[in-house]
Amino acid sequence: MEKYNIITDEQMAAFLEGNVSAEELDIMLKALCDSPELQSVLSISGRVDEELEEKASYYSILPMAKMAAKSEGHLCDLQCEEWILSRRGMEVDRTSLSEQALQNRWLRDKGTPLHHMGRLLEDKGLQVSRRYDATLADLETALEKRADIIVVVDNVVLYGKEKKEDDFHAVTVLAVDKDWVRIYDPATGNPCEDCAAGRFAEAWSGSSHYMVIVSPSEAAYVPVPINVDNVSIPDDLIDLREAIAENTHEVWSKARMAEGWTYGPERDDKLKKHPDLVPYARLTEGEKEYDRILAENTIKLVRKLGFDLVKSRDTETYRILMHRLQNPDREYRCCQCGTIIFKSYKYCPDCGKRLDEKEFL
Repeated sequence: MEKYNIITDEQMAAFLEGNVSAEELDIMLKALCDSPELQSVLSISGRVDEELEEKASYYSILPMAKMAAKSEGHLCDLQCEEWILSRRGMEVDRTSLSEQALQNRWLRDKGTPLHHMGRLLEDKGLQVSRRYDATLADLETALEKRADIIVVVDNVVLYGKEKKEDDFHAVTVLAVDKDWVRIYDPATGNPCEDCAAGRFAEAWSGSSHYMVIVSPSEAAYVPVPINVDNVSIPDDLIDLREAIAENTHEVWSKARMAEGWTYGPERDDKLKKHPDLVPYARLTEGEKEYDRILAENTIKLVRKLGFDLVKSRDTETYRILMHRLQNPDREYRCCQCGTIIFKSYKYCPDCGKRLDEKEFL
């Protein structure tokens, strides 16, 4: 157990990612030989990785919770928003903006999560929208419509440094040409910098080409939902889709009735009559399909944003992980065949070996 204690979570993570030196690898392998606890961590990690890779190998995860942070105090997004407010003639005070952002958890200790960028601008009444998978052409179009734009780039790639890890950074785009992109970078304080278009595009790709668009108040709203076409729903989540679809109808119906609406064969906004105020089962297939599409896209979006839906006790991986969380002390170990076994087991489920409870003492 002593050797296991000297292996930190960071060292284990580096080992699992293959990011260790030859000396560190030797230490880790020796520790694995001596520690059933480390062996169980490795075994579980492998099973989890296999399941997640199988589920997500065909689509990329959007970096919704990544932090835009490359600036003094991790304030790059706040500085971009402050710059836009000033540009639009609004009085700003960085201290009050910071306090507001921290109070609402838009700004965290390590930066601003991508999905919270632009919240201060929204609070000031500006028209803000967000989108992934944007292009340089989208930047040009937005600028032509007099929009302000914040994008998230990998700062290491943008400035040609040696890439060690993602270094997400918020900058404001001022102009776009086929050869260059002009930006305001709050980290440098320069009013404008020109970056080669190719390098900018590469740096921007790290955030899945994320952009925050601040449109003029008179601009028409153009919805651009996150593209989930390449995300599929496994068979075991089809029932979940149907449950969400039916419950969505129940929530909608309850809200309508609370507003005074009742059933009517035809919709009448004056009399507050609606033909869909019936149980879900009585809706036509066409009407049900609307709720199904909403439910299906919700599940796909959850997966696209990096979350996994695992039915409780449905998989061996879930069972092992939950048991470890609930019983952290010597309730499990490895059998000689490498299978994870728990104290309650009389026989190993894989090799059939009879187990002695003394092995857990």
